[in-house]
Amino acid sequence: DTLMAISSIKNGVKAAETGFLVSDREKIYPYRCLAGFYLNIGREEMAYRYFQKAYEKSKIYNVGWDLETDIITNLANYHRDKGEIKTALKLYQTAIDKAFYDTTIFASGGLFCDEIELIEILNNKGFALLQLYEKQDKNLKHLKDALSCQESAIQLIEKRLGYLDNESSEYNWLAIVQTTYNNAVLYSTLLYNLTTDKCYGEAGYKFAEKSRMVIILMASRDKK
Repeated sequence: DTLMAISSIKNGVKAAETGFLVSDREKIYPYRCLAGFYLNIGREEMAYRYFQKAYEKSKIYNVGWDLETDIITNLANYHRDKGEIKTALKLYQTAIDKAFYDTTIFASGGLFCDEIELIEILNNKGFALLQLYEKQDKNLKHLKDALSCQESAIQLIEKRLGYLDNESSEYNWLAIVQTTYNNAVLYSTLLYNLTTDKCYGEAGYKFAEKSRMVIILMASRDKK
């Protein structure tokens, strides 16, 4: 089954390379699928190769914000896991810049999944900044920037509270909310311990309380 799946996706890649596929997304998607398949079976180097090909072609074609940032984020994750933190951070920022350039994702009540993706990118960038602080230079600026990433992600979450429904508050969304607030508490606490600045202590307490309230709100909507 694995060989058949790889063969099928590779046929899609060949179709993309020969110009058989018509739309811009179709010209990129086989590379993304093959990269994802290799990633799922633990072959990170092969996954990276096809993510890189997809990224190169995304610069040529208009593939849409969601697909392009997905590819860039996966490349960033690869470099982060390899310890190449600064390269990863540049890629995360590229993905974020593309997201904020596409203002359609901030339309009220629309394109909910796209904003979830942006929250995840901000969380990933914040974590990479934490790694940069811990493993490389102990520069407090990186922790402060990590906290800023979480604050931006939290703004997106709070903007969406009025549009949450039962489907939106399923496990994956709840997990993202918990991760975002927990990261904010962590970075605030670290900064408070390192600087003794009461502002960070108060921020950590605020994020912890907001996290509790949001989770209760989402749970209460699930029961309705």
